[in-house]
Amino acid sequence: MNVGFDKNVNRRFDIFYNLGSGFQNTIFEGSLMMRPVFITALVLIAAGIIKIYDLVVAQTDGGPGIASEVPAKYVMDYMFGAQNLGQGFAASTMMLVSVIVILIPWAYLEFGGKKHA
Repeated sequence: MNVGFDKNVNRRFDIFYNLGSGFQNTIFEGSLMMRPVFITALVLIAAGIIKIYDLVVAQTDGGPGIASEVPAKYVMDYMFGAQNLGQGFAASTMMLVSVIVILIPWAYLEFGGKKHA
């Protein structure tokens, strides 16, 4: 499991492990951090969202009907298939805005807010 380890905050007496002979305290001074796990998950999910267009087109060729319609396929169809750049750019802008609406408040709360001691 991918976890971080902070050596500045000593939570040694709160970290236990079990190797079959009962729980024991760790010998390392520091504390475990889960932030790297969440950041890694966010990057992997974002990469998967980008790849979904290729997956849908490769497996279904956009069919049957509108069953495999995803936002990225909609944008690509309008921009390059129908030569309707205005509709494609509007859809891609709305996709970007929806991601930013979620990402900016999360980033502010995670990294930019007041630090409590």
